[in-house]
Amino acid sequence: MKKKLIIKIRGSLDKDLKEIRNDPSKVPPNGSHTLYLKSVEDLYDLLSPKKLEMLQALLNYPESMKTVTEVSKKTKRKQEAISRDVTALSEHNLIEKIKQGRNVLLKAKYDTLEIQLA
Repeated sequence: MKKKLIIKIRGSLDKDLKEIRNDPSKVPPNGSHTLYLKSVEDLYDLLSPKKLEMLQALLNYPESMKTVTEVSKKTKRKQEAISRDVTALSEHNLIEKIKQGRNVLLKAKYDTLEIQLA
């Protein structure tokens, strides 16, 4: 099943819940999650161009998980920078870190991202 993340900037969880209570047909489809951000600056912090490039590298190969080293080579960035971005993206549940022995494998948690300005 494809998973979709909706990012709402200046959106309101309370407002969305009231709409769903009033009209249950507005319940998001299975596999869909929503992340609420306060500002465009928060969006930029979360999804800077380099982080988006890393997510795209992971999404281009959904059938296989990548190590930090592989993503570093694919994006031509230092491993330290990739590791920092991995920490930020995993804190917001955008990527999954899976330990296998001494390696940490990375996988995008969503197939698509949708950004909505409220």
